[in-house]
Amino acid sequence: MNPTTHSADLTGRSVLWLDDDPGLILLVQWALGRRGYDVIGYVDVATALEALAAAPDAFDVIVTDLSMPADGGIDTARQLMAIKPGVPVILSGSYIKPDVERRAFACGIRAVVEKTASVRELCAALERAMRAS
Repeated sequence: MNPTTHSADLTGRSVLWLDDDPGLILLVQWALGRRGYDVIGYVDVATALEALAAAPDAFDVIVTDLSMPADGGIDTARQLMAIKPGVPVILSGSYIKPDVERRAFACGIRAVVEKTASVRELCAALERAMRAS
């Protein structure tokens, strides 16, 4: 699969991407944008929660960083899922320990991906999470 191909049925899907690293958000927007995703990035939890509350149907899937300041990724995911129940959420992190992964799945997070994942692996996780909903 080359960088410009993607699953036709997922073209134009909107991703709320929450990470405290604005550079990573720009990279993800570029990489996933080439695959047909519309990535809206947030570096602040409160702003992301407000955006989701204002337009819950604007987002098809959410990716949040495990190490978000203040609440952390799992608690942030719970808050996001409370606003839009059933939304697929993926947890992203530099190193996610097995016990953290278990807690993530127990609270309803659909997938866990390492930040070192390739674009192909990330797209596969997004597709699996959305198809499971």
